[in-house]
Amino acid sequence: MSSTSQAFEFLISALFEAAILLFLFRFLLQAVEVDFYNPLTQFVVKFTKPVLKPLSFIPTINRWNLAALLIMLLLESINIIINVEVEKGFMPFIPGILLWALGDLAYYFVHLFFYAIFAMAILSWLKPAGGNALMEVLHKITMPLMRPVRRIMPSIGGVDLTPIPVLIGLKFFSILLITPVIATGMRLAAAG
Repeated sequence: MSSTSQAFEFLISALFEAAILLFLFRFLLQAVEVDFYNPLTQFVVKFTKPVLKPLSFIPTINRWNLAALLIMLLLESINIIINVEVEKGFMPFIPGILLWALGDLAYYFVHLFFYAIFAMAILSWLKPAGGNALMEVLHKITMPLMRPVRRIMPSIGGVDLTPIPVLIGLKFFSILLITPVIATGMRLAAAG
C-alpha cells in the first residue's frame, strides 16, 4: 500500500472515530445527566442534534439514547467495511462486521472511561476545588464507576486511591471480554 493511500485511510478513519466519539459523548452526557447548560454539553448537543433529530422516533430508555448508539454502530460498521475493502479487497460478512463494530464500541466506552478517570485524577491534583465545566463533566462521567469502589476503599490520608482499582478493572474487562469479541467479529467478517 502506498503512503498516499495509507494517509487517506488514516484520515478517513480519524474522521469516523471523531464522529463516533462525539456521539459517544452525547450518549454518556445524557446517561449521567450532565447539566444541559454546561458549555461542553451544549457543544456536543449542537453538533449531534442535526443527525439525531430525524431519529427521534427511536426511544430513549432510562436516559440511554438508543439513536446515538445506533449512529455509533453504523459509523463504526462503515469504517470497518471501508478499511477491510481497502486493505483486503473484499466485501466482509455483515454479521461479522456488526460483532466487530460492537466490540470496537465497547472498546471506545472503556477507553473513554479510562482516560476520563485518569484526567480527573490529574486535574484534582492541579485544581482540587474544581468548579469548571470540564471537571463537572469528568466527575459525572466517572462517578458511576468510582462510587462503588469508594464505598469499599476510602481515601487514605486524604489521598483518593479509588482510580487505581477502577483503571485496573477497566483494563481487565477490556482484555477479558472486548478483545475476544473483536477477534471473533474479525474472523466472521473474513469468513464471509
